[in-house]
Amino acid sequence: MLKRPSLFASLLFISFSICALTCIRTGDDFSNIKKRSSADQSFIQSSLSKIPVSFEENRGQVADEIFFISRGSGYDALFAADRIYFTPKSGAEKGQKSRPPMSLIFQNPEGNSAPTGIDSIEQKSNYFIGDDPSQWRTGLNNFSGIQYEEIYPGIDLKFYGNQRKLEYDFIIAPGARTDRIKFGFDGADSVTISDDGNLAVSAGPEKVIIRRPFAYQQIDGNRRMIDCNFQMDDAGKVSFSVESYDKDQELIIDPVLEFSTFFGGSGTDISYGVAVIRPAIFILRGLHLR
Repeated sequence: MLKRPSLFASLLFISFSICALTCIRTGDDFSNIKKRSSADQSFIQSSLSKIPVSFEENRGQVADEIFFISRGSGYDALFAADRIYFTPKSGAEKGQKSRPPMSLIFQNPEGNSAPTGIDSIEQKSNYFIGDDPSQWRTGLNNFSGIQYEEIYPGIDLKFYGNQRKLEYDFIIAPGARTDRIKFGFDGADSVTISDDGNLAVSAGPEKVIIRRPFAYQQIDGNRRMIDCNFQMDDAGKVSFSVESYDKDQELIIDPVLEFSTFFGGSGTDISYGVAVIRPAIFILRGLHLR
């Protein structure tokens, strides 16, 4: 079972000069911090929204099945060997029980599907939970991307951030079969393909949109676009319909995930006690509800 704390207070120290983000769970009283003007808070909110997506290693802050965590605009994505959990940050409505996380499940993955980090970055994560130092987690590594190698025969899966959006590439080696790629969703109320080719996955008030994929090959220094679409079978399993392409060359299939909520827009990331220390460094004291 995933660990999902119901309430935590986060203290974020952000320095854009070194791209350092520290998340501290604490209950200290920050009432002496002077609130700044709405213009300052607007600037901070805008700055936070520009922090690039990263992937934090799991060293006991969540369930053991999770290898990496990515915190984006409106969601947390938790990466296990055979699935990805999506937990929205919108919180449950008053009087409504929280839902279990929705997950994207890789159908019949083969080989070593445990993800590994790509390109370590300077950002570190720290969790100070309670008074027991044995429960604290400090100096957690962050990466700019992660990769599942050979998640299907001859096919790697890479996740990375594009600003605040989560993207992923299926990298199909020469001779590998695209029809081996299949995935489904657990915890979703509906999964549909829209008229414009997007995949829409709904779970209660939350919706994940996976944009119509585009596929391409790099041949002799030129990018050749390949027509690619989602398709779904009667059991609700999703795969790709790919037009004819050069099977002797690598193929990339690249969709984009979008979420219906975002930082500061859902009412659940509550910012208060904001103090600007000096340009590019500030403190944000807030509550995050799940």
